[in-house]
Amino acid sequence: MASANRSRSIRGALAAVLILAAAGLGPGDARAQAIHPMKETIAKLYGNIVAIITYLDVCRVHGGDMAEDFAGALDSYKQEVAPVLARIDAVLRGVLKSEGDAAADPSRLYAAADEAALGRIRGLQESHPDEFVILCGGLLKIARERRLEFAPLRERFPDEMQALDEWK
Repeated sequence: MASANRSRSIRGALAAVLILAAAGLGPGDARAQAIHPMKETIAKLYGNIVAIITYLDVCRVHGGDMAEDFAGALDSYKQEVAPVLARIDAVLRGVLKSEGDAAADPSRLYAAADEAALGRIRGLQESHPDEFVILCGGLLKIARERRLEFAPLRERFPDEMQALDEWK
């Protein structure tokens, strides 16, 4: 039971860091209070997507006999979220333009979220290797069952997906 609570706590902390990182902000950054509401939506969606992709990829690399299973789950998930990622990119570019960013290049935001996800997951892997292996196995199981983190994004984040759909 303590391990399950610890896993939920780790995932919650990871999600919080990714949300800020995807918005280009660090923990405690005062600018986080003034973030555009759509950036919060995008950060939440992108942060969760990139965390799952990164976790699956790290599990794949260290998956031994199960590497192909992780690769299949990763490919399937990437295919499923590709339209959402394209919409996120279009909306984020629009938000940046509306804020006066003429270049409207969100690549630094994506890079920050990707780097934060990889750092957190590698940190977990190094500090708790046994738990990491267990979490990888659990991740593969829920990917196959399409539940929890792998439930459709519209089920997991209905408000955020609606906001993304409605952005003009």
